[in-house]
Amino acid sequence: MSPTLSRRSVLRAAAAAAATTVAAPLIMSAAEQAVSAATPGDPGKITYRVGETLYIADSNGANARVLAYGVGTRGEWAPDGTRYFYGAASVLNSVKADGTGWLRLLTTTQTPASPVTDLTVTPDGRLVVFSGPNGVRYAGTGADWWDSSPLFSGTQIGHLSVAPNYDIYYDQGDVWVPDTKKIYRYNDATGTSTPLIANGWDPEVSPDGSQIVYVKSDWLNGRAQLWLANLDGSNPTQLTVEETAGLLNHKPKWSPDGTAILFNSGDSAIKKIVLATKKVTLVVANGMSPAWQPVNSGLVERVWGQTALDTAVATSRWNYATHGQPDTVRSPAKSVTLSRNDTYFDALAGSALAVNKQGPLLVTPREGLPANVEAEIVRVLGTSGDVYLLGGTAALPPVIESRLRSLGFTTHRVFGNTVFDTAIAVANAIAPAPDTIIVATALNYFDALAAGAAAGASPGTVIVLTAGNDMPSETAAYLNRFDPTQVDIVTAGGPGDRALINAYVRGQLPNWEIHDRNWGRYDLVGQAAQDTARMIAEFFFGAPRRVGIATVASWYDALTGGAMIGANYGPLLITSPTSLDHQVSDYLSAHSASVWDVVLIGGTGALPAALVAPIGNSFSLPGHYTTSETTPENSLNAKAPQAKSLAAAQPNHDKAASGGVPGLKTEKSKAPSIK
Repeated sequence: MSPTLSRRSVLRAAAAAAATTVAAPLIMSAAEQAVSAATPGDPGKITYRVGETLYIADSNGANARVLAYGVGTRGEWAPDGTRYFYGAASVLNSVKADGTGWLRLLTTTQTPASPVTDLTVTPDGRLVVFSGPNGVRYAGTGADWWDSSPLFSGTQIGHLSVAPNYDIYYDQGDVWVPDTKKIYRYNDATGTSTPLIANGWDPEVSPDGSQIVYVKSDWLNGRAQLWLANLDGSNPTQLTVEETAGLLNHKPKWSPDGTAILFNSGDSAIKKIVLATKKVTLVVANGMSPAWQPVNSGLVERVWGQTALDTAVATSRWNYATHGQPDTVRSPAKSVTLSRNDTYFDALAGSALAVNKQGPLLVTPREGLPANVEAEIVRVLGTSGDVYLLGGTAALPPVIESRLRSLGFTTHRVFGNTVFDTAIAVANAIAPAPDTIIVATALNYFDALAAGAAAGASPGTVIVLTAGNDMPSETAAYLNRFDPTQVDIVTAGGPGDRALINAYVRGQLPNWEIHDRNWGRYDLVGQAAQDTARMIAEFFFGAPRRVGIATVASWYDALTGGAMIGANYGPLLITSPTSLDHQVSDYLSAHSASVWDVVLIGGTGALPAALVAPIGNSFSLPGHYTTSETTPENSLNAKAPQAKSLAAAQPNHDKAASGGVPGLKTEKSKAPSIK
């Protein structure tokens, strides 16, 4: 599984890039490249500008309506067609295909003080790559990073297009002297640019990644025509052949199925050329900067079993391969984490441990190991391997440990005298010197379980527990070991935040007092558990590919489901069982460009079938989603490639840039006064 791509890790990568002038490369797996090339999408609507007004219309130009105002640049659709991205001066925005869900991705104070020249969206929908006077930068598509990072520098960089393998094709040269412009390929893996085509501009990579269409000027006759070439610039072939003097055919955009190309003919007409016949037709008489919406379906999955034990087994089957058997979809497990099934206390930090140890989180009755749980441990580990037991012998009696050892497994008890001690033991097992410490209450399960998925997905992140608004002495002693100006302190939920404040004011953190008010915390505190879970998702995850949803009515599914989705670098959201809470639908809408897979954890008794449609329509084009199930009785048949991440991205200790997304905490709150 690939490294996580979090908002804070992106900011750290940006800081490193600023120091070295070379940003961390973008990485896409071979499997993901194949999917991007094989499923470009069906043709949907088209968009174009008239002045700064953006219109959306049928593919033949009919039934046009306004989609957005104040659009200052060429734009591009997300790969699934849910969102359109565009620039306006030095601001990046996006809007959903129905005109709702407008988002501002970057503000003028956080983007370099210069206009956005052009933009494109990566094939997985996670990043917007855009050019400006100083070079090329990127930002997340979900509006929860509120910052951008440099990719490569350069002046007079114009149009951009990202290939399925993440190479970036762009033109560079004097915009007022098109004949001097050249097309380059930026290789993301090596960070180098190679000139491909002289006297070429406006490159666009075909959906299958096999060709580029571009513009070539005929300076003797004052014309410009569309040309086709291989990705390396070889075999150039003229595409349009109109002979009108001074005619400028430019700004080409492929149809999602690769059979046709939209382009501007002159200053205002939008035409279409069908590649098979070379026939050119007028689509829009007055418009510019055309784009063609792809239509791809999302996936709503349900992972569940008849009981909590069965659902835990299903989450394991969804994630992990059968030991010793080839599996092109699931990863091999390196361990199993086991918790009791009658209470959640010992396991509140257990999902983070399970992800850290690269294995599933399963639950068992205290009386002994059930046959289905034992069978699942054997399935993923074979006849040997590590099993981590959460809690002491009162939580998981010796009979369970003896049985595991008789099967050939090596057991490791992770426990303390109290639930707070056990959380600290888990933290020490994950990271003795953590980068980030999450503080949450143990007296309810919502906040800690949502935090568990985030901690598991963020290396070097641990969870410690409070007794509601009070800080237990064990947790205070643990926190007192660290310099709060060198470790990110995150509070998840109101009780955890109040407990931290109370501990500091009451003198339980004497080593923190030497820093006076120079330390701070990221307080992720919502009005309800659903709000806090969304804030955790926005803080720790940038443009995720997968999202897990569990019911707010019980802890079983969120416990094991948090470990499952965290291992896939996705957040855990929670909703009421009677209707889809707005915090979930709003999050899915904002991240619809990147999210393609939403996993319901638990059966219809926990998350009724009536929730599937509103969930699917929140992150997909209406009606464009498919469904599937994983139960203990079946194995996972297909799962998307792991989400692309930034190479060498590290957790960030710098203060995040301030944003305006509702519920998003991007600045540290200062320490309370103890005077």
